[in-house]
Amino acid sequence: MFSGTVVFRVADGRPHLRIYCNQNRNDVAKGNDFVAPQVVYNTPDWAALENDPILQKVKTYLQNGALEASITVDANGTQKDLKVLLEDPPGFRLGEAFRKIYATAKWIPGFRNGHPVDCTFDYAFYFKVWYIGFEHYGGGGQ
Repeated sequence: MFSGTVVFRVADGRPHLRIYCNQNRNDVAKGNDFVAPQVVYNTPDWAALENDPILQKVKTYLQNGALEASITVDANGTQKDLKVLLEDPPGFRLGEAFRKIYATAKWIPGFRNGHPVDCTFDYAFYFKVWYIGFEHYGGGGQ
């Protein structure tokens, strides 16, 4: 799983494509050399998607959704903090479930100017509910 942002624009009649390894609005806007931490795929508790009673309402209503989180990871890749900034749709306790799933997450550390750093970064998570279970997308563009 990889999280990043793709920016395409036309300036002076010429196309410009930029691929950023982060979703932080300020870093993308400034074109900073910042690679956000990337989750090690098998470390979140993905089984919680299927077994968590919080998510039964989501399954019952076949409700798709999205979350935006602010996550702090140290230079060794250890998650230090996770705050849910947005839950859509509200009222399904998706943020609570997301915190449970990502409580065990390990990360490849973030890099700024080529060096591992402690950092707080934006992380988007999208999911789609099927009759047979959940499909999830960690990361995503803006």
